[in-house]
Amino acid sequence: MQNFKAKVAYLGSGFAGFGIQNDVVTVQGELEKAIKRVSGKGVRVTPAGRTDAGVQAAGQVINFKLKTNLSPQKLVSALNANLPPEIRILNCQKVGAKFSARYSARSRTYVYNLLTGDYVPLYLRHLVWHLRHPLDIAAMRRAARSLLGRHDFFAFSKGNAAEKSFVRGVQRVSIGTQSVPVFIGVKAVIPRVLKVKLISITFKANAYAHGMVRGIVGTLVKVGQKKLSNEQFRQILNDRDRARAGPSAPAQGLCLVKVDY
Repeated sequence: MQNFKAKVAYLGSGFAGFGIQNDVVTVQGELEKAIKRVSGKGVRVTPAGRTDAGVQAAGQVINFKLKTNLSPQKLVSALNANLPPEIRILNCQKVGAKFSARYSARSRTYVYNLLTGDYVPLYLRHLVWHLRHPLDIAAMRRAARSLLGRHDFFAFSKGNAAEKSFVRGVQRVSIGTQSVPVFIGVKAVIPRVLKVKLISITFKANAYAHGMVRGIVGTLVKVGQKKLSNEQFRQILNDRDRARAGPSAPAQGLCLVKVDY
């Protein structure tokens, strides 16, 4: 029996989350069906994290134990041939028997993408949270500094009763911006090009409470809209006050990009 570690990318819009559930299509369910088609054996896949419905991944990590004569490279090709196009195995390798994609992970990095402007480029439509009006990025950056270090993040979580603690260690929060083109029509033979602003908020932490990143982003947006001050943002965090925090940001803007071991 061999233990395989694989990096996986997927578009989340067509799935009811990563974790396997009855009567719905999930990323885990599709991965396990592909492995069974290739090997004839039923196996359980362990992920670094269970992303919610609609959340994307560019660097999800899984592990699974399987007895096979296929090399990791041939296993990648065989699995991709049996997966829907919205899920891709990027690479695969053999690891020690004790490796767990979930429990061996030291940190996980997520990026949340927002877009401000009148138009959404079609290629980004299912990958961003679209807001028409500009945001005060400087204010959002100042507020985000409050998140660094170990804190109780109940105020930004979904308050899942199964979670015994909401304390997590955040190592990095950064907010970057870039202009991206959007083609909206043709005048003679020259496309009309407008620029819209893509805002990417990067989080790196040892782990996350359920809904934590989307809750933080929704509240940072209220800061950027000047509906909350930096001091109010800190008070919401320190007081564990979910009622005063912003709404959860939409799932489609969130992407799991990297897991460190």
